[in-house]
Amino acid sequence: MRLFAAIVALSCTLACSSSPSSNSSSSTSTSSTTGTSSASSTGTTGSSSSTTGGNSGSSTASSASSTSSSSSSGSTGSTGRVCPLNLQAEPGAPTGAGPNGIVITDLNGDGKRDVVTSDFSVHAASVLLGNGDGTFTNHTELSVGSHPAGVAVGDLDGDGVTDIAIANGFEDSMSVLLGKGDGTFRVAATYPSGTGPTAIAVGDFNGDGLDDVAVTAGLTSTVSVFLSVGDGGFGPREDVVVADSASSMALGDVNGDGHLDLVVTSDSTDALQVALGFGDGTFGPPVSSVTGTDSVGVALGDFDGDGKLDAALANSTDNQVGVMLGNGDGSFGTMSTFATGNLAGAVATADLDGDGHLDLVVANAQTNNVSVLLGYGDGGFAPHVDYPAGTVPGAVALGDLDGDGTPDIAVTSDDNTVIVLRNPCP
Repeated sequence: MRLFAAIVALSCTLACSSSPSSNSSSSTSTSSTTGTSSASSTGTTGSSSSTTGGNSGSSTASSASSTSSSSSSGSTGSTGRVCPLNLQAEPGAPTGAGPNGIVITDLNGDGKRDVVTSDFSVHAASVLLGNGDGTFTNHTELSVGSHPAGVAVGDLDGDGVTDIAIANGFEDSMSVLLGKGDGTFRVAATYPSGTGPTAIAVGDFNGDGLDDVAVTAGLTSTVSVFLSVGDGGFGPREDVVVADSASSMALGDVNGDGHLDLVVTSDSTDALQVALGFGDGTFGPPVSSVTGTDSVGVALGDFDGDGKLDAALANSTDNQVGVMLGNGDGSFGTMSTFATGNLAGAVATADLDGDGHLDLVVANAQTNNVSVLLGYGDGGFAPHVDYPAGTVPGAVALGDLDGDGTPDIAVTSDDNTVIVLRNPCP
């Protein structure tokens, strides 16, 4: 499972604007098998780019078939649904080869959501500019480091434009592409990280108003922290020691002190580790909680409405998502589990049906679908409903891709496409 976590990696990212009841961090990452963080900001930057064919998709979507099955534990209350789910699949939008990380953001300031993927097999990031209806222009590939495993976005040089950060899995580095504001990017700059980077996330760790970057390094059991200096560069790298084989990461204020904390999963030790941020760019020693087997994805959100961040983890071997309710001090309660499809890898959260409760979306690599679990608002979730999502779906991101005000689902597929499941609200 560790190989699956590092290569197929799914990092989920969430567009903050589409999850009104979530209070997790604002920039966030996504990479396959690595977990996610909360909100995605915007941005990308780029290096030598070449346009390779693309598909803008069809303006009329066909309805995706769905099947439901029961969850293993949790509440049985009502979801209070406002918009019944009727997910509609768009034709796959081409990317570079081997997409395994994804974020949704606005790269060119036109108010339409775009997509960035990290493409493992071609050492590139693909930029897909949105048409505002759930389809995209032809993708553009931007050169980054070797075998990128995760992608995140944020304003890394303080110019108000979205930039892209990539974790290069086989190069032990991070690539940064500074955005020009029109959907194009400068040539990538590279910064050494720990060994075996997988997940990447962006957030302000020292309260200076500049976005910083964190990268998990699974082979050195660390998180590499890069503090921005304001011009797109970074100060000396600092490494935070975490568990072996760190596979996914999310950022959020889990103890309510106003500072971002690191929440990291390990697929070899089956642990969730929290390193509390001090607000100056440094972090305390990690504290561990036991998770399910092969936890390869994590998302943060307030699932029970108590104002404290909770954690959802994709437990790959167990074919389930585990939910751990936050205690508000950086620790979490006992895990409740809910069944998903087979080989759950990435998890993301947003309010999909408009009832004010956060829901979960899990990508299932073995069953070629995504599981949607609607939240009850008390920490419990309805039985999962599964929707086809290409071939070996990896990373998943949520955001409003068609401009109707509700979050849609975007998933990387092993056939070198992004599958969009539109979520219309009548």
